Amino acid sequence: MVNKSRSGILALAFLFLPFAAVYTGTSSAAAFEVVKSFDVPDGYQPKGLAWDGSHLWLSTASGSAYNIHRLTTDGVVVSTCNAASIKPSGLAWDGTHLRVTNTSNDIVYRLDTDCGVESWFAAPGPHTRGAAWEGETLWLSDLGYPITETDVIYQVTPGGSILKELPLPVQTSTDLAWDGEYLWLASSTKLYRINTAGEVLEELDRAADLGLPPSLAALAWDGSNLWVALTDKKIYQLIPNLPTSGKRRYIGATSVSDLNGNGFPETAVLYELRKPENDGSVLVSYQVRINDSNTGAFVKNLGFFGSDWEALAVTGVDDLSGNFVSEIAVLAVYRSTGASQVKIVDPATKEVISSQQFLGSGWQVKDLMQVDTDNDTWPEIGVLATDKATGRGILRIADPQTGDLVKTISLPK
Repeated sequence: MVNKSRSGILALAFLFLPFAAVYTGTSSAAAFEVVKSFDVPDGYQPKGLAWDGSHLWLSTASGSAYNIHRLTTDGVVVSTCNAASIKPSGLAWDGTHLRVTNTSNDIVYRLDTDCGVESWFAAPGPHTRGAAWEGETLWLSDLGYPITETDVIYQVTPGGSILKELPLPVQTSTDLAWDGEYLWLASSTKLYRINTAGEVLEELDRAADLGLPPSLAALAWDGSNLWVALTDKKIYQLIPNLPTSGKRRYIGATSVSDLNGNGFPETAVLYELRKPENDGSVLVSYQVRINDSNTGAFVKNLGFFGSDWEALAVTGVDDLSGNFVSEIAVLAVYRSTGASQVKIVDPATKEVISSQQFLGSGWQVKDLMQVDTDNDTWPEIGVLATDKATGRGILRIADPQTGDLVKTISLPK
């Protein structure tokens, strides 16, 4: 547990700036551009935001009245639940259900889309406020001092068991969001980007860097943009412009089994991520982003190769680990030698099932496929390549577990 003792009372002074009733245009901030805003529909104070792949979920409160709204990205109300019995604060979408914090009774609820309580667990700390879903785990943040002496961000299992604790970088927080790689944490006046080791990568001032009126109340990430609800009772869409967050180049796509339990398969997209470092170098990695094919909601991210490799293709592979979830295979070339390798990862556990070398430097590999050549326990992996010297093509087919050659199909020049 991360605890901090205080010897004095913290005086919080909030800066209130005049702002137009309807916001149009963009801010001049370098970190984000504000491209849209709309009013909180019931005029209550916003408490939490979540993104379900197509719509926003918003929790609001006014005195003893609490609501949870489902909204379009233009602020049109699709549905509203009276949530006075739950008193919701932070919201997160786990692919099928809402995860909802309650700072008054320190309970984290799992709600269906009609706001019915399906399960709950005791929050890991007092006055838990923010919530963000990573794909398999839930991140929760304390409200922080002066309300509580515990200033912690928790990573917990879906049932509430603590996996990790990180220190809050600020004394009082309001909400969390997960962008697929990093956490975003809001306080009333600051926005922080944090890695999963607890290191602060960005610290942005609400007024100076974001050009927003006071104060930050709730966050949600829609896969590309940050949505922010403020105490001016408006919701803002922010497009990020963070050079240190890296640039993506998308390479290929496939599908995998249902991972979040809603009965629909997931999409898996292979991409290259290039991140500028402080020393001027560029860190390159190859990852697979998994989204729900029905809702579009982010499920998880899988890392495959680092800067020494160049990934070229991706395919789904029938279950090899016995957990009834199809695997993901990525083909890559080692930059210094030109040798090719296929790495197979279980998307449910993130475990590397196998990593097999396929062809040497004399071959230019092109593509990757799954094929069953003998109707045995599992299908094989095929790599398409051309001979750099002669230009002839081959399809090399090998056992996905051992890399043993099954057959080679020659192709004409």
